[in-house]
Amino acid sequence: TATCTQTITIEDNEAPTISLTCPDDATLNNVCPADIDPSNTGNPTVNVTDNCAGASQTTTYSDAVTDSTSAGCYVINRTWTVNAVDACGNTSSVSCTQKITIEDNEAPVISLSCPNDTTLHDVCPADVSPENTGDITLTVTDNCGLAMGSDTTYVDSIPDALNEGPGCYVIYRKWTVTAIDPCMNENTATCTQTITIEDNEAPTI
Repeated sequence: TATCTQTITIEDNEAPTISLTCPDDATLNNVCPADIDPSNTGNPTVNVTDNCAGASQTTTYSDAVTDSTSAGCYVINRTWTVNAVDACGNTSSVSCTQKITIEDNEAPVISLSCPNDTTLHDVCPADVSPENTGDITLTVTDNCGLAMGSDTTYVDSIPDALNEGPGCYVIYRKWTVTAIDPCMNENTATCTQTITIEDNEAPTI
């Protein structure tokens, strides 16, 4: 009797094949804070195959923020990566990039109330400064709650028909408020106050 032993080695050297399709690029408008979870912005389509079957996979993503103006205006480049490994330890990795744009296109909201109309009596020259005639009441809000810049100005006009001289005239004071948010959305509001100057004091002889 005689025997011999043969060793047969089965080697799978072929890595899994990954098919990866990124979700469509997405734009999120006027929502602060923006919901950038994949359940809102989309998940990739992944298919992993292996010549011997039985490959396992993991899907991850990482975000890189670019073009950031503020919490309401920025771009996310989301890189999706799929790693696969088969029973023999062969590995594959594939990536794709999704672009997510966050846009705040909503201008600040301005609540503007003019000071009450007022009449100044018997003072020449009349003190028509806002400290004497009243200032505006102003509130500026933004959908993203961001720090904003605002500018307040006023312009006085005296109609010729209502100008009877240094002691008798009417001023139409137009107040203008302009507000701008970090995403460069701008809004303007105006109101007009009437200031009447009356000299009811007769000359002294």
